This record gives sequence, structure tokens and C-alpha cells, in this order.
Amino acid sequence: MLVVSLIALGIASICFGLYSLIQAFDVFDLPTPFRIWFSRALVAMAVGVFALHIGGKRAEAL
Repeated sequence: MLVVSLIALGIASICFGLYSLIQAFDVFDLPTPFRIWFSRALVAMAVGVFALHIGGKRAEAL
């Protein structure tokens, strides 16, 4: 159950990261909103990759 949750969280986080990246480049000419959206994208993608990594390792261990 935890493995499936981690993999689902990883996929959802990466999708949100891609959405945030698109939003960041929509407001590229505005410095503060660009930084906020870009930071959200980086954090979401990092969380997604980490969750997929841990979920994959736990799935291998089963």
C-alpha cells in the first residue's frame, strides 16, 4: 500500500511540477511571480523524483 502511494505521489508531483513550469514561463516577464512558480516547479519535481525513487526501491524489495 505504501509503495503504491509513493509512486502515485511521485507521478502527481511531477505533473504538478510540469504545470508550474508552464505557468512560470507564462509570467516570464514578471520577476516575482516567475520566481514563485519556478520554485514551486523545482520543489514539486524534486519531491516527485524522490517519491518515485523510494517507491521503486520498496517495490524491488517486495
